[in-house]
Amino acid sequence: MKRKKELRVPFYLTKCFWTPSFYFPEVAGSEQREQIMFSIQPNGSIRTTSLISLKIPYDDNLHVYPFDVLSAKFTLVSYSYSGSLSKFYWVTQTILYGSELSEFKLLGIDVGLAKYQVNKSFGNVVRDTAWVKVNLARYPQLPIMSIYLPALIVVISSWLVFLLPDREAGTKLSIGVTSFLTLLTITAYAEKQIPRTPFVRGHDLFFGFCFAAMFFSLFAHIQNRLHCIQDVVPCGKPKRKRYSAFSCFVLSLLFFNAVYWPSIMYLSGYL
Repeated sequence: MKRKKELRVPFYLTKCFWTPSFYFPEVAGSEQREQIMFSIQPNGSIRTTSLISLKIPYDDNLHVYPFDVLSAKFTLVSYSYSGSLSKFYWVTQTILYGSELSEFKLLGIDVGLAKYQVNKSFGNVVRDTAWVKVNLARYPQLPIMSIYLPALIVVISSWLVFLLPDREAGTKLSIGVTSFLTLLTITAYAEKQIPRTPFVRGHDLFFGFCFAAMFFSLFAHIQNRLHCIQDVVPCGKPKRKRYSAFSCFVLSLLFFNAVYWPSIMYLSGYL
C-alpha cells in the first residue's frame, strides 16, 4: 500500500541509512549537536535535518570600524564520494531568515554550487560542493555610545581644568592623571570588543589622537606650573592664557572629528 504521508524514522535507526559524509573545509571546527528530523518521503527519498554548530572564519574590514561589514563563507563537501557519485543542489536559491542580531544587521545570505579539488596521493579528485555566504553589517550606534562618546567626554573633561585658576595646580594635575587612567580603561574595554589585527584599525587613530591630546594637555599644565613658580612677578593675564589654551584644544578636537568621521564613513561606503 502506497503511503501518502512521510514516515518518521526513530533516531536509533539513522545509522542504517546512507549519508554523504560531508565536511566543511574552511571551518576551524564543527560539532553536530542534535538530529532534528529523519523521515522517508512518499516518493522514496530520505530527508534529514541536523543542527550543526560551526566556527566560521570571516573577513572584516576593521579599517573602517565601526562601519565595517563582515563576510563569512563556508563550503559543504563530501569527503567519501566524488562528483560522479554525489551531487549537491539547492531546492531554492533564497534562504529565509527572520532572526535579529544585537550587534549586526543581516544583509543577506547567498548560496551557490561549485567544484572543489582535493589533492590525494593517487591524483586530484574533484568534488561537487554547495557554499553559503553570510553578509553582516555592524550597527555603529553601540560602539559610538559605549566607546567613542565616553572617550570624548573624558578628554573634554580633562581640558576643563584649564579654566581653573593657577593656584589650583595640584587639582589640575590630579584631574589630568585621573582622566588619562580612565581613557586607558576605555581603551582596554575596546580591545576586548574588537579583534586584533596586524594593521591599523579605525578606532586606533581615534584613541591615538585622544592620548596625544591628553598628553599635551598634561604637558601644558606642568609647563605652566613651572613657569609660574620660577617667575618672581605673577604671570600676566592668566585668564586669557587659560581660555586660549582651552580654545586651542577644543578647536583641534573639532577639526579632527570633522575629518575623521566623514573619511571613515566614505571609505566604508556608508555615505
